[in-house]
Amino acid sequence: GVAAGAAAVVDGAGGAAAVCVFGASLVVATSAASMASSPAPSSSVTSPAPSSASTAASPLPSRAPSTATTTAPPSCAGDPPQPGPRSASDCPICYSQSNDVEALPHKNASGNIAAHRACRKCREELVKRNAPCPWCRTEMVWQTVFGVLDGLKGATRGYRDGQHDELANLMAMWQEYEMCRTKSDICLFAREMATDPAVIARLEGALIASSGWLRDSIGLWIRFYALYADGETELTTENGERLRRAVDAAIESFERDHGGHPDFVGAMYQQAAVAVLSASFSGLSTRTTALMARRVGEAALRVFRRHYGAQPRSAAQVRERLNKDYAEAVSDMVWGQDEGGDPIMKTFFNGC
Repeated sequence: GVAAGAAAVVDGAGGAAAVCVFGASLVVATSAASMASSPAPSSSVTSPAPSSASTAASPLPSRAPSTATTTAPPSCAGDPPQPGPRSASDCPICYSQSNDVEALPHKNASGNIAAHRACRKCREELVKRNAPCPWCRTEMVWQTVFGVLDGLKGATRGYRDGQHDELANLMAMWQEYEMCRTKSDICLFAREMATDPAVIARLEGALIASSGWLRDSIGLWIRFYALYADGETELTTENGERLRRAVDAAIESFERDHGGHPDFVGAMYQQAAVAVLSASFSGLSTRTTALMARRVGEAALRVFRRHYGAQPRSAAQVRERLNKDYAEAVSDMVWGQDEGGDPIMKTFFNGC
């Protein structure tokens, strides 16, 4: 079934609360990303609910209002009016000219909050402090997201080889987050994950040990590496290359140790497909996710033909972990106009 979920976001133009809904109208479903890669079918794993985050108020912007300011945003929740942007490209916090000034994503708000905006650098500072809106003190969306992010970091650090369901569910946790967040938030939190010291240590250990842990969580590393490679998340070369090596090692691990059952083939391509669809639906680049998914697909076909192709019902067992709608949705992005068509669809869904 297709899971449905929603998260509140703010319409900066009109100040009204809008709802980002993903459900039956979209191909990507939160629960499907967590399709397990273990032989025995298991029930869908539900992402943990976000933990409550600190809502302690942070200081208001320290800079005094400019005397040149002539407009002010309407008050929110009874607060006195505060100076607003002097133009569409002025950040009302640092007063710098910028083309990335966006409305702050209030969790709940009353009144017109259209002028409660900030440039990317100021938003990043607010996120680092886990701060509420500097004007109306309303809780920000990122304050609840911190709980999800911390849960994802903890899971990434804590799971071990062999926990196939739990590792596959990491991509479901990220997918649920990415579906209803702004592009800037997605890129910022991807950087938080990629630069977390404990996550780095876990990745480095897995790379040294050629761990199957990377194979079972490949979707996450494809997504983060793609954000870096496509220039959407700022990382050092060292951190970006670590993600690339994680993807390479995951594919190599899969070809070396394919799990001993055809459904690992389906689960492997499923994770790559989810990474592509997450990028597509969030409006970010799919260039590198599609290239990585193609590599995964080619590896999956090699493993299948070498080890399972002659077995009866092997294609059906792959389909138990690979959703046809997902494979069809990424087909053009991953395989393009190949003369032979999409080999994944032909091999596993021909006549289905």
